Amino acid sequence: MKKALAAWVTAGVGLLAYEVYAVVNHTPGDTLSEAMWKYGQHPMIGVAIGILIGHLWWQRSKKQ
Repeated sequence: MKKALAAWVTAGVGLLAYEVYAVVNHTPGDTLSEAMWKYGQHPMIGVAIGILIGHLWWQRSKKQ
């Protein structure tokens, strides 16, 4: 579990660092939210995100 937590923290810090860089860079369409709006117009992107989110919250089995 410690490796998974480290991976999530690393990914979060990396995305935050990129977002700060994109905002400071002042290039239109360069932030993560702008990219999601641009590429999110395709219906399969929404399906893929739904599958990913469902996968992250799906319980394998309950421990007794």
